[in-house]
Amino acid sequence: MAKKNYREFASLGIFLLIVFTLMVTIKPEEATPLWWDEGWTLSAVRNWVEKGVFALQLNGQWVSADPPVHPLSVTVPIAASFHMLGVGPLQGRLPGIIFTIGTLAFLFALAKRLYGSRVAWGTLFVVLCLAPSSDFQPLLVGRQAMGEMPMLFFLLAGYWFWGQVSRRSWKLIPLVWFFWGLAIITKRQALPFWMLSWLVPTFVALIQQKRQVFVVTIISGLGAGLAALGFQSLDAWLVGSWPLYGNSIIEEAYKFHAWTWNLSTRLSALYYLVTAGIFTLVAVLVNVQRIYQMSLARVEQETTSWCELSLFVFVASWLAWYVLGSLSWLRHLFPAFLVSTIFFAKALSNWTKGFSLSFLANVVGKSIRRMKINQEGLRSITALFLVGYGLGLNYLGLSHAANNANSDAYKVAEYVAMYVAPDAVVETYDSELLFFLDGPYHYPPDYVVFELNRRFFLQENIEISYDPLPEDSDYLIIGPFGKMWGLYQPALDSGAFKLVVSFNQYSIYERMR
Repeated sequence: MAKKNYREFASLGIFLLIVFTLMVTIKPEEATPLWWDEGWTLSAVRNWVEKGVFALQLNGQWVSADPPVHPLSVTVPIAASFHMLGVGPLQGRLPGIIFTIGTLAFLFALAKRLYGSRVAWGTLFVVLCLAPSSDFQPLLVGRQAMGEMPMLFFLLAGYWFWGQVSRRSWKLIPLVWFFWGLAIITKRQALPFWMLSWLVPTFVALIQQKRQVFVVTIISGLGAGLAALGFQSLDAWLVGSWPLYGNSIIEEAYKFHAWTWNLSTRLSALYYLVTAGIFTLVAVLVNVQRIYQMSLARVEQETTSWCELSLFVFVASWLAWYVLGSLSWLRHLFPAFLVSTIFFAKALSNWTKGFSLSFLANVVGKSIRRMKINQEGLRSITALFLVGYGLGLNYLGLSHAANNANSDAYKVAEYVAMYVAPDAVVETYDSELLFFLDGPYHYPPDYVVFELNRRFFLQENIEISYDPLPEDSDYLIIGPFGKMWGLYQPALDSGAFKLVVSFNQYSIYERMR
């Protein structure tokens, strides 16, 4: 048994090394291009490493990095990468790639612990080969210097160590506090679903009078909450007392991202649920009865057997929120998809007798010859259809990312460095550019993004309060997000700027003097 585990561990290590190599060698900076959210974090960390100030710059002045910059669980690893390897986009993305490898490792470990090696390998196949959208593909999402992959890494690590807690291993609980606490502050979006994922097992354990599980779960959850408060205080200290740029947007951010009731948005969520979220939906529907029956049974004392219930509650509650209250952005469904691959792989294994190709061929062949499909045949055909569907969409997503890979942002930065005077002020709201610019630059206050998103995504009739003309910038650069939002269109219509040069998605304008 030990020899078998060693071989499997070695196989997993080789597999993850191959994945890591693919992520860092195949267009790591161009596919996907630097993202709007990445720009703020990379800029603040660059300032921290090069100038010793953890803040953002605004026309030569320092402003607070809170809230657009990710918390310390994301920024500290990037800063370490910059210190060791130098400042650059790949160095900034490298920690996210490492977090992705760690996430896959814990995903495998949890699946193996719950369902065995076959399902564990099947889980990796599902998450990497059946991603129904590029927004769900870890090879792409994991390259971005954002919070999703670190959050999932910390979250799954917490579940893993929580599942190991028993009478003899209470010493692992501090690790549960540490990882869950980091997960909570990395993406606060996960907080309500994580809370449900340990409150429901706590309630079930109380009903079943499982004293040990009840105590372990309560201590784990409350300790993680206290750890999160500690990490939050440390992050606030790191951000420092630099002035906010504009009014605080914390309340507006929660309102906008937490719950949106808009008919077109809800219809979009249902559409994406059926098309891109189908595997997560199947994973919930197929397992809901079994998980419910398990919760009613006399589950054993070891917390390992409660991890399944906890992870299922996390996925199901996240999926329900996505349908009922989210903005219907696919990236908001990604965490539920990734965790649900454990349950979907388990369903595929059940339908195919442990991923047996001979079983599939035999059952499908019988169904065709007899022109009659029994329950076993229906499950096998459904499995084949879903795998084919996932493979097709995954291929399209990867192809789209490869075909749309570009280095336009780097070309803009090179042009600015060569042809724009060092003291000229650049106006832009495509924040990925800020990471490259050395001269002074200006951008709208934080609250403007919510006005723009409400107008663009929710079709609300909102007048944008920001006017770039009084800032008297020398240049205006409009990129993908600036074009999508139409923020600077009134300034262009006024004739205050003339087009100088374009680089595919980016246009550089000069102020008419």
